[in-house]
Amino acid sequence: MSNNPLRKQSQGLGDTVEKVAYIATLGRITSSGRVNRKKKGDDDCGCNKRKKALNKKSSYNKEG
Repeated sequence: MSNNPLRKQSQGLGDTVEKVAYIATLGRITSSGRVNRKKKGDDDCGCNKRKKALNKKSSYNKEG
């Protein structure tokens, strides 16, 4: 997988959850959040939306 989440710094809780899922599935999670299967017609599962929401609610960046 070329988009390895372990190589980037976590911006918040969503990124950390993505890394745990990546490790738990041995890297079979795709960049769209789907388990890497060759199915046609799969819609986005909403993982990126959840990741962004978690990052917004629980950001690791210090403000102020």
